[in-house]
Amino acid sequence: MTDEIQTELGEWDVDYEYRNPVWNRHGTIDVEINHPKMGWVPCTVDNIDYTLMWARLMKDDVAPYVPDLVQLDILARLDRQTLLRTHVDPFVSNPLRWASMADADKEAILAYREALLNITEQPDYPVAIVWPGVPDGVSI
Repeated sequence: MTDEIQTELGEWDVDYEYRNPVWNRHGTIDVEINHPKMGWVPCTVDNIDYTLMWARLMKDDVAPYVPDLVQLDILARLDRQTLLRTHVDPFVSNPLRWASMADADKEAILAYREALLNITEQPDYPVAIVWPGVPDGVSI
C-alpha cells in the first residue's frame, strides 16, 4: 500500500468492517474493507501491519486459498523452459559437444528432455508437479 493510499485510508490497523476474506498464496489474507470515505476497498491483511484485523479474521471463517491454475501453468512452463535452457540446450544445441558425448549421456539428456516436455501430462498438473532429476554426470 502506498503512503498516499495509506494517508487516505488513515491508520493501518483500524478495526474496519470487512467482507470476503480469502487466504492467498503468500500466507496473508485478501479482504475488502469498508472505509468511511472510500467505501469498500481491497486490502491484503497480514499479522504485522494489521494486528487488530488479523485477530478478528482468525476468529472468522477465512476461505481457503484456491490456486489460479492459469498462473500455475505459466509458472511451471517458465520453470521448464529454464531447466531446458540450463541442462539440455547447452548440449543438444552444440554439435561439437554433442558429438563428443558418450551415447549413455546422450540418452540420459534426451530422456530428461522428454520428461520435462511431458510434465503437462501429469495427473495433478499444474498444482503438483513431479520434476525429473537432472541426469547424473551431465554438467556444463
